[in-house]
Amino acid sequence: MSKCCVDRLSWHRYAGIWPSIIGTNLSLVSFMPLNMESLHWVIESRMYLNEALTPVPEMRRLFDWWGAGLFLLTVAAALFATREILRPVNALVVAAKRVAAGDLTAKVDWKRNDELGLLSDTFNSMTQSIREKAGLIEQKNGENEALPLNILRSKIAYLTGCTIKPTAAAASICR
Repeated sequence: MSKCCVDRLSWHRYAGIWPSIIGTNLSLVSFMPLNMESLHWVIESRMYLNEALTPVPEMRRLFDWWGAGLFLLTVAAALFATREILRPVNALVVAAKRVAAGDLTAKVDWKRNDELGLLSDTFNSMTQSIREKAGLIEQKNGENEALPLNILRSKIAYLTGCTIKPTAAAASICR
């Protein structure tokens, strides 16, 4: 038995890179002793290293293409999601600027069942409430402006002894 075989039999198992038997190429080698009584055999498997690694560049190219494709798909999905989020936000910003400029008829038409839809509905309710309160304030201001005239008119009527009815024709009779 050669020194090489004795070395191989003394090891239990081995897998690694060894110089080729023929030539200068490296080989991928795996061997183990065959556990049979009275047989001192070794099972060995050998393949040239360049032959074993041939699929690696091809697989790397495949992974590169798939990685690039998945990256582009991820970027496209991120852009789509960003646009879907920013569209109602931008609509709310435009409507808020219109309200800040005094346009209380500004509305946001975003009908979705999500947080931005709820925010849009709340914004629309808020502007509706502001419109109603502004109308009420205008009405009360009109009443307050008319109040001094009514008080003044009744005071004049009291001083002159004329009964003034709230019509313009009656007021002209007492003059």
